[in-house]
Amino acid sequence: MIHLILETATLQGFVALYHGEKPLGESLLPLGLRSSQFLFAEMDALLKGCDVTPSEVGLVTCGVGPGSYTGIRVAATVAKTLSYSHSIPLVGLSSLSAFVPNECSHFYSLLDAKIGGLYLQGEEGAPQLLSWEQAEPRLRERSLFTPDAALIAKLEKRGFTAEHIQPSIAFFASQGLEAHQQGRCSTKGDLDLIYLRKTQPEEELKSMAEGKKLI
Repeated sequence: MIHLILETATLQGFVALYHGEKPLGESLLPLGLRSSQFLFAEMDALLKGCDVTPSEVGLVTCGVGPGSYTGIRVAATVAKTLSYSHSIPLVGLSSLSAFVPNECSHFYSLLDAKIGGLYLQGEEGAPQLLSWEQAEPRLRERSLFTPDAALIAKLEKRGFTAEHIQPSIAFFASQGLEAHQQGRCSTKGDLDLIYLRKTQPEEELKSMAEGKKLI
């Protein structure tokens, strides 16, 4: 089965094509929050380079956040369109699941949630959004990994050491394949996106509403 994998929610997006567990091609998108604008061109080049048409794809796995609000929506829109147009089963995975160390069983993968604090996910489950105050006691207990060099610098200022990590595309692909085999997929092009925090305009509207209540 041909398996297409898409991720643009984080600083290090990627697109990949697998045949079962065998990689046919992998491409890291340009580093940064604008990587999503390169997704379609890279995906098209990868499919053509592997001589695969969209109708031949048997599974699409997509990162659904947390991360960039726009980035989450770009990969999800492409994945949902492919799924709906060609009746392809669709799997959504936490984007943090792509940043799992090969040889570490007690860790947190981290992303910068800016004013929201930190997105983090350990080996035991779902991603979380925590303020720095909430997160710091937990960070002392585990090895820390992130694809974000700027976040590493922030952590160092707070006395923490984190390692830079590239996405484990093979692991992400295997998680998507496993979810499909277990029936944890959509056949209608549906995805539940993981935002975890409100956008800046939503936060501003909330502040304005709370201010009016105080008047």
